[in-house]
Amino acid sequence: MINQSIKHIIEAMKNNTLLVFVGAGVSKNSGLPTWDEVIEVLKRDLSLGEKDNDYLKIAQFYYDTLGKQKYFEKLDSIFKEYANSQPNELHDHIFKMQPRHLITTNYDTLLEDKMNSGINKYSVIKDDSDIPYTASDRYIIKMHGDFSLKNIVFKENDYLDYEKNFNMTSTLIKSLIMNNTILFLGYSLNDTTFNTIFRIIQNSFDGNAKKAYFYTAEKPKEPVIEYYKNKGIHVLTSGKNSVKGRDIGHETAKFLEGISGKQDESSIDSESLWNNIKFLNKFSFVESIDVAYASNLFKKASLYSIADYSWNMRETPSFNMNSNEEITKFITNKTMIQHYLDFENTKELSFSTNAILEEAFIVYKSGKYSESKRMFRDIANKSFAQKDYINFFIAEFNATRIGVSFLEVPANLSDSVIGDLQFSEVLERIITSESDENRKLAIFFRDIVNSLKFVYRKMLKINSLCDELREERSNYRRGGFSTNGNLYKLQQEFQNFIYFIESNCICIYQYKEFKTIVNKYFEALLTALSNYSYKVEDDDFLKGTSSKLSELSLKDVEMIVPYLDYKLVKVCLENYELEKITISEEALKHIFSTIDNLIENSGTNHRFSEYSIISKYIKFLSFVEILDSESLINLLKSIPLFVQNRDDIRIVLSHIIDNLKKMDGSLVKQIPKVIEGQIKKIFEENLEKTHYTNFTTYSYLLEQIAILDKVEIVIDFDFLDDIFFIIQNKKDRIKDIEHYQSFIVSFYKFLSESTKSKIDSILNKYEALPDEKINYYFVIELILRNVYKFNKAKDPIFNFLITTIKKEKNEAVEVFPDPVKNAVAALFNLLQEGYFNFDEIAKEDIDEEIQGKFPEVDWVLFNDKDDDTITRLLENRTFSEAKEAFSKSKDDEKLFDNWAIKQFNNDRVILKK
Repeated sequence: MINQSIKHIIEAMKNNTLLVFVGAGVSKNSGLPTWDEVIEVLKRDLSLGEKDNDYLKIAQFYYDTLGKQKYFEKLDSIFKEYANSQPNELHDHIFKMQPRHLITTNYDTLLEDKMNSGINKYSVIKDDSDIPYTASDRYIIKMHGDFSLKNIVFKENDYLDYEKNFNMTSTLIKSLIMNNTILFLGYSLNDTTFNTIFRIIQNSFDGNAKKAYFYTAEKPKEPVIEYYKNKGIHVLTSGKNSVKGRDIGHETAKFLEGISGKQDESSIDSESLWNNIKFLNKFSFVESIDVAYASNLFKKASLYSIADYSWNMRETPSFNMNSNEEITKFITNKTMIQHYLDFENTKELSFSTNAILEEAFIVYKSGKYSESKRMFRDIANKSFAQKDYINFFIAEFNATRIGVSFLEVPANLSDSVIGDLQFSEVLERIITSESDENRKLAIFFRDIVNSLKFVYRKMLKINSLCDELREERSNYRRGGFSTNGNLYKLQQEFQNFIYFIESNCICIYQYKEFKTIVNKYFEALLTALSNYSYKVEDDDFLKGTSSKLSELSLKDVEMIVPYLDYKLVKVCLENYELEKITISEEALKHIFSTIDNLIENSGTNHRFSEYSIISKYIKFLSFVEILDSESLINLLKSIPLFVQNRDDIRIVLSHIIDNLKKMDGSLVKQIPKVIEGQIKKIFEENLEKTHYTNFTTYSYLLEQIAILDKVEIVIDFDFLDDIFFIIQNKKDRIKDIEHYQSFIVSFYKFLSESTKSKIDSILNKYEALPDEKINYYFVIELILRNVYKFNKAKDPIFNFLITTIKKEKNEAVEVFPDPVKNAVAALFNLLQEGYFNFDEIAKEDIDEEIQGKFPEVDWVLFNDKDDDTITRLLENRTFSEAKEAFSKSKDDEKLFDNWAIKQFNNDRVILKK
C-alpha cells in the first residue's frame, strides 16, 4: 500500500497536481521552535502548571491578560532569535518536487525564500487582500498569516474566527484541496492545526476530495492509521515505532528523496519517450524547450541549442528512433530541432498553420479584432462539443483575451459553452477527469500558454542575449574581440517564439509583453548592424566580433515590422550610431508588396484599425534607405488618404525627394500628376484640416522637379476654380479665401495664370475690407511667401503688430501661442524681407518688449552676439547652418568659431565615428 501511495504522489508531482501542506516540523530542522515550544514560553510567563496543555486557550489567555501589544511583542521576541535561519534539506527536497501549490501554517519565510529561488515563481498569499493580485498560477498560501501583517492564527479566537478573517483564503484552499493530490509534511496527527485542516476537508467535501497523504516518521498505532484511512487520508510512515529528535528530520528527508528523485526519472525506449511527448503533437508547432522538458530525460540528455537535443554521455543509449515514425514525423514537422538524440532531421524547416484556427487568426492580424473574437468563440464552442481540446483551448483563450478597439463595433459573441465557469476552472476539471493525454495537454496549456509563461521565459532569454550583444559591442569598441554564437542564438530563439505563435494561431500581438520582446529583439539586431558598420584595421585579427549583421533579412523584417514601437526606433538608432536601417533587397520588396496587398484588400473602406497595419510598414520605411524609386512612385499613387495618415504620406514624399536625382526621367514626369490627384482628393474628402501640413512638402518636391528638369511646372487645380469664382464675385464670401491659406502659399507659383488671376482679384478685394475684418497673420503669410504684396495694408499691418507687442500682458493668464511672440516673429520676418525698415521700428520704442524673445532678433536688431545667443540659435539648426545664416562678417565667423572651441574645452562635444 505504501509503495502504491508513493507512486500516486509521484504521478501527481509529475502531472503538476500535487498540493503540499507544510507544518512546523519542516522548519524545526532549521532550528525554529515548534508550536508547543512557543507555548511553553507563554506558560512560564503566566506561571501555569505542567498539566495546563490546552495550547489554544493558553495563547488566548496570554492575549486577554496582557493585551495585544504585549502578546505580539512576546511572539516577536521568541521568533527574532531565529531571524537568520536558513532552509534545510527538507526544503531542498520540496523545491526539487516543485509542487503545484504549497500551503503552510508556518510564519517564517524559509519556504517562500527557497521555492522562489528557481525558475518557477510562486505567488505568496498572506492575507485575503493578496489574492486578487497574484501574478503566478502557483501559490504559497500562508494559511495562518504572517508576522509582518500581524494577522497570525495562534490563539483560540483566531481558529474560531478563521472563516470570517480569512474568507477568500479559506475558499481558495477548499478549491485547491478538491482539485489536487494532498501531502502533509511536518505535522503530528495530534496537532490542533492538522485536525483543523482535516475538518475542512471532511466538512467541505464529504469524501469527494482527491486522495490525501500524511507522512509521519514515527509509526502510529494501527487503529489510528485505519481511522484516517477511512476518512480519506493515507498515513505513510518510516515503519519505525519510535523516532525522536533529529531522526525525525532524517527519516522525513529519506521519504522525500524517494519522491523528489523521481522527478528526473527517464524514459527507457522510444515508445516510452513517445508516450511522454505525444500530447505535444496536438500543436502545430512546439518550442524546443518544451519538447526537451516533456521528453523526461533530464539526467541523460540536454538541450544544447534550440536545434540540438543530445545525449550527455559518451556511451549514449540508442532508442532506435529512426524506426519510430511517430517521433521522427513530429520532430521533423513540428519543431526546429535538427538533432534529437539519435535522430538527425535533414528536412528544411517548414511549418503548417492550424487549419481550423487559421481564418480567424488572419482576421485578427488584419486588425478586425471584434470579428476575430466572434469567430474564435464559435470555434471554441464547436471544438468543446467534439472534445477537440487543443482547438477549444486556443480558441477560447483568444476569444477571452483579444482586446477590441474603441473604434470598433463591440463583438456580438455567442455565449460560451462553458457557461459561467472560468476558463481556468475548465482546465482544472479536464486535468482531473480526462484521459492521460488530454490531462497532459491541459496541464501544459495551463502552465505554459494560459499563464503566458512561454512569453515571460522568452522575454528573459531575449533580454539576456541582448545584454550579451551590448557588452560584446562595448568590448569591440574598446579594442577587444569575441567569438561566440550569441547572434545566431538570438535569431533562433525569436524565430522559435514567432513560429509557436503563428503556427498555433495564438492571439497575443496586442500584448505589451509581446511588443517588449519584439522591441528588445530589434534593439539586439541594431547592435549587430552597428558592429558591422564599425570598421577596424583589417590586418588586426585581435579586433573583431562575432555578432555582426550587414542587413536585416526578409525573415527579420516579416517578424518585427508589424509590432515595433516606432517611438523607440529613432532613439535606438541614435544610441547605436546608425543613420538608417539596412535591409536586404528581398526584404524591401516584401514591404512594398505587403503594403500593396493590404491597400488592395482594404478596398475603399479604410478603417483606421485596419489601416494601422499599413501605417506600420510605411513608418518602418522612414528608417530605411530606399533605392527602388518605381515602388515609391507606385506607393504614392495607391496610398489612400484619410484623416489619420498624414504622416505616412509625408514619409513617402520625403523618400521621393531623397531619390529624385537618381530617378529615371519617365518616373519624375509622373510625380506632378500624382500630386495633383492627391490634392484634389484632399479637398473632395474635406481632409485639408489635417493634410494641409503636407502642402509644403508637396510644394518643395515640385520645386525640386522644376530645378532638376529646368522647366516651369503648372498644375491644373481647376476643381477649385468654381470656388474661387464664387468668392471673387460675392462680397459676403471674400473672407472665405482665408480657408485656402495653406493651399495658396504652397502652390501659388504652380497655378495656371487664370487661377492666379482669380486669387489676385480676391486678395485685392480682401485688402479693401475694413481693418477689423482683416486677418493680419493671413496677410503676413502671403506677403512672406511672395503671393501678394498688400502694399495698401502696410500701415494697418504695422500698427496691428506694434499694438500687439505693446499690449499689457495679463500675468494671471497663459495664452498659447503667445501673441507677443507671434507679433515679434512677424515683424522681424517682414523686416528681413524689406517690407519694413529699421528706422520705422526704432521709432516705436519697443526694445524692452521684443528683446529676449528670439535669438535671431537679438542677434540682428540688438547686436547681442554673446555665447548664450549662439547657443539659442543652434537649438533648431546645425552649427554650419547657423554660422552661414548669421555670419555677415569675419568678426561674426570668429565669434562662432570661438564658441565651438569653448564647447570642446568644456567637454560638451562627442565625436561620432
